[in-house]
Amino acid sequence: MEQVIKQVEPSNGRHSDPALSFNQLPLSKKITSLLTTVSCVTKTLRLQAVSKASDKRKLVISTNWLPLFNFVEKQRVIESVIGPLQGMTISNSCTDESKTKQVYGRNYSDRARETMMDIRHQGKIDGAFGSAKDVHITFEKDCLTIVPIFSISDCASNEGVVFDIAR
Repeated sequence: MEQVIKQVEPSNGRHSDPALSFNQLPLSKKITSLLTTVSCVTKTLRLQAVSKASDKRKLVISTNWLPLFNFVEKQRVIESVIGPLQGMTISNSCTDESKTKQVYGRNYSDRARETMMDIRHQGKIDGAFGSAKDVHITFEKDCLTIVPIFSISDCASNEGVVFDIAR
């Protein structure tokens, strides 16, 4: 399969440097192909209703950032509540403990397979996030930290994506 190179044109109409062209890939793959390491990525997600007729909630983390931080399909993980209304962590499991969960993948008709996690344990969701409608996720190697957002300042971050550019 051939990869198409698309030239990036600056807004001032001048010709751009060919070194600034990108393969047409998802943003996460474009960025990671230019990096030596990505130490941290953050993302905000909304907690979803399990169904229209239910007051139960779920958190679905579906992103191609997961494999970059060692969360690959079929990997066993442990979900831990940090404290009441303080959020939770998800970390890779070193053993086959009985309280582990699995990282999944899902297919789309119009794009590549994507890695995902599905958190539905109501005790953990209620204890970690309370009445929050949104959460802020910090992706780091072997660990996701998910904290509730009760106000916009809870999710403000000067990090976003932290990386080192390959030289």
